Amino acid sequence: MLSKEEWTQLGDAVEQLKKFSELYCTGCSYCQPCPVGINIPHIFNLYTYHNVYGLTDYAKSEMNKYKAEAGKTIENCKNCGLCEKKCPQKLKIREELSRVEGILAAV
Repeated sequence: MLSKEEWTQLGDAVEQLKKFSELYCTGCSYCQPCPVGINIPHIFNLYTYHNVYGLTDYAKSEMNKYKAEAGKTIENCKNCGLCEKKCPQKLKIREELSRVEGILAAV
């Protein structure tokens, strides 16, 4: 039998796993290169800093820096879908990029 403290730890661990599974990008970079130069793994990694680790200010700052250094974003997307065809996780990359960029801009 698990103690009350162990149940609490288990519950906390499950909550952390849920945060990871919300956008399960492994950073494999199979989606790269993007024809217009969007650094998809980098943007998704910034979201992980925000969503999983609570480093929201850092994620926002790095996203702003990425954009300032001529980083391409979903606004530049040509909607070709090549990234999604190559993604082993079968992520809806274009949809997720739009959502993630909106979150990082709003935080």
